Amino acid sequence: MLHILLLAVRWIGIVLLCLLALIVSAAALVLFCPFRYRAEAKKAADGWGAQGRVTWLFGLIRVTVRGNGEGMDVQIRICGIRLSLLSDLKKRLSQRQKRGIKKPRIKKTAMQGPPPVIDKPTIETETHDEEDKESVHKEEGPSREGPTALPDAEDIPQPRINLFRRSWMKILEICRKIKEAFLGFIATIRSLHDRADMLKGFLGDPRTKNALGLSWEQLMHLLRHVGPQKWAGFTRFGLGDPAATGQALAVLGAAYPIHRGQITVDPVWDEKVLEGRISVKGRVYGILVLCRLGRIFFDRDVRYVISHLRQNGGNYVTGK
Repeated sequence: MLHILLLAVRWIGIVLLCLLALIVSAAALVLFCPFRYRAEAKKAADGWGAQGRVTWLFGLIRVTVRGNGEGMDVQIRICGIRLSLLSDLKKRLSQRQKRGIKKPRIKKTAMQGPPPVIDKPTIETETHDEEDKESVHKEEGPSREGPTALPDAEDIPQPRINLFRRSWMKILEICRKIKEAFLGFIATIRSLHDRADMLKGFLGDPRTKNALGLSWEQLMHLLRHVGPQKWAGFTRFGLGDPAATGQALAVLGAAYPIHRGQITVDPVWDEKVLEGRISVKGRVYGILVLCRLGRIFFDRDVRYVISHLRQNGGNYVTGK
């Protein structure tokens, strides 16, 4: 009996180790195998087109997105096999299974002759003269000529309203509304002033400054890593106005640290046109993204800012 128990524990341990190895392998692939992407867009006189591709595991998993003026298409391939093919195979198998199941036949029995008609006895209702008189009396209602007739609303004398008193009441109502609006405005100004003082003290805290500086630095490093590493493109554009075209060229010149001169520009000064082609490439490592985000989250100053916002975040909105 003890031998069987040890054997069962041994097999359970082997299964757990296999599961742990699979989890570690999957985590290692996600963290250390890069996600590569590539995007390309073109614009011509006859239309535009764009294409994007993301690959993982050295191209074993691939997602491709294509779009143009007519529509968009998305393709997902795993080991070179499209997922649409797998869904088509599943549909065909399900259809074959449905065809293999025979439905039971239902025997229909013809009805012999039309169904019998049952004559319903007609019930004759007798009306009495007294009931008719009572119903007519109820519909007509009490006459106004009787002793119980009510006087018309026009005959009732209405009290005279003093014109001066009514005007005075309107003036008092307007003054009351103006006073309430002024008091509400003063309360709003005070709450804004209190919130501004609280926010100024929070942002002036050295720990808040250190947290914001660290977060900004790590996010910039993360954007440089995630951003495209290779640029290539050509554009021919013109806005029809030499001054506007010159301003657009100045903007492209200011963006030189981003594209680093890898985009060729051919300006057209006397014509309104936009044509060109651009392509970018890049890769993302999961381990680097995790390290940057972990350094931000586990920093003491950042955790202090997060806890402070959780406790006093509503006060910056309500001013209490």
